[in-house]
Amino acid sequence: MLQHLRSYTFVLAVVAIAGCAEKSESLARSEQAVRHHPTPVVFDNDMDFDDTAALAYLARLHKAGEIDLRLVSITSAGASLPGRGIRHARCLMQELGIGDVPVADSTTPGVNPFPDLLRNTIDFVLFDLTSTCTASSAHSEVPAERAIIDAVEASHDKVTLLVTGPATNVSRALALAADEGRDLAVRVKHVSMEGGAIGVPGGLCCGLDMIFDDTATFNLWADPPAAQALLDNFQRVTLIGENATVNVPIRPAFVARLQAEGETPEARWVAALASHPILNAAIAAGLPVFWWDPLMTVATIEDGLAEFDNKWIRIVQRGPSSGRTLEVKPSEGSKIDFAVDADGATFEDTFFAGLNTSIP
Repeated sequence: MLQHLRSYTFVLAVVAIAGCAEKSESLARSEQAVRHHPTPVVFDNDMDFDDTAALAYLARLHKAGEIDLRLVSITSAGASLPGRGIRHARCLMQELGIGDVPVADSTTPGVNPFPDLLRNTIDFVLFDLTSTCTASSAHSEVPAERAIIDAVEASHDKVTLLVTGPATNVSRALALAADEGRDLAVRVKHVSMEGGAIGVPGGLCCGLDMIFDDTATFNLWADPPAAQALLDNFQRVTLIGENATVNVPIRPAFVARLQAEGETPEARWVAALASHPILNAAIAAGLPVFWWDPLMTVATIEDGLAEFDNKWIRIVQRGPSSGRTLEVKPSEGSKIDFAVDADGATFEDTFFAGLNTSIP
């Protein structure tokens, strides 16, 4: 009897150990799944040429399963012409194989409209690169602000919100959700916006520098109240603007690398974009042409590209400094992560690697 009991006890121990091992393996698999769970991303932009380069980078990471691109939303308050921005987005998303990702736009203007010269030039470049595309220019059935709310609230995990144009769409989404008794901000993990300048010129051009004092960057200048709404409502906000983007000019050597070594549709798009005759002429003339939005996008997703300081910021709302990121006392502003520098060589390597990422 004792022998049978010992045998039974031994069998139970073996089963228990096997069960523990199986649970440990299951737990390890679960932890691995959590570690590799893609970050949900909403990309709100104004379909400038550099926004399309950032979108190409995001498209590649989405297809590789490194992020979950839940929405591409376009604002008419920035560089794109109403109706044309969403057409260009549809064309590019089809070409890159992410036509199943929702896309939405809005006709809501900002406070200060972009110069027609910039808008028309950008529209020409993007149409030239997508001349065979037959995608519609019709506005989305669901406006961008509603689409942002829907995408954020439908996500199981908190969303990373990337804003590479004026923040008009996001500001309206915050207001609309509040009107419906909902707090959109609690479902957002991080907001990163391209814009801001502290102690350096903002980069306004095309006659605007004769009216404004060039302390503001385009995106914040276009809609100062919307930019302030981001600072006021979201818990974690990052601004990556002129202090950092000055280190990432579009260099002919990098364009040549894209042309020679780019193996994916995304890399080929960025190569074609950066080698367009209009951009080439601007670069050759010494005009400021930078990877503004790709730097913000890549530096938000990958560590080590930019150096950040915590700063208390308020956005100037009117006057010659409209849109300026003004450093203030803690009692007068919002605490954000502000990019004060960036590593141009590391950015190029990381951007290139992302565009060429292998798909499992």
